[in-house]
Amino acid sequence: MNEKNWKILTNGITDIESPYFQFIVNHQTDYASLTSANRVQRKLFFTVKQQMEEIPLSDTANYSRLRKVASSIHNNPIDSLLFALDLARYERLKDWEAYKAASLEGTTKHAWNDAAQLSEIADVYLKNIADKAALAQAAIWAKRAIELNGSYACYITAAMLFQKAGDNPSALQIAQDGKDLAIKYGWNYKEAEDLLQQLQKK
Repeated sequence: MNEKNWKILTNGITDIESPYFQFIVNHQTDYASLTSANRVQRKLFFTVKQQMEEIPLSDTANYSRLRKVASSIHNNPIDSLLFALDLARYERLKDWEAYKAASLEGTTKHAWNDAAQLSEIADVYLKNIADKAALAQAAIWAKRAIELNGSYACYITAAMLFQKAGDNPSALQIAQDGKDLAIKYGWNYKEAEDLLQQLQKK
């Protein structure tokens, strides 16, 4: 347990299944005392990230196996990384049932304070998911994105999700809020206006 061996491990180990990587995992506290907790965290995170991102989209078996190894580290940043990688993978595969299952399970835990990620997930739901209960949940995520950054696009996405979920009163309110925001800042609010007209006819 010394600085020289840490440098060898951190620069030379790229396989999360190797006993050497697992040695780092099992001795995180020792290495944190030797170097720093941040450096140990970076080593774990970026080794997992690099190896997982290199797996071909078609290699489902290898992805599942390595994902279990990475998940067994029980590290919050790595778990959030795996969540994002899962969603990106399912989106590319157009496996919307898997996307829905993973997002319903992990969005609140891993993306609740990330407006950009919440917006991306909500947009995927709007375009690809038909389950009304899931759409209602996605609308809540879009509203959370509004709380975090208040963008006009988030208002439109949230309103359309509520509309698609069958909750017209909530859709009307969010669309009106989006229109009001656009008027306040002098933005184009045609999407909000069109949506309001659709909803008011029902």
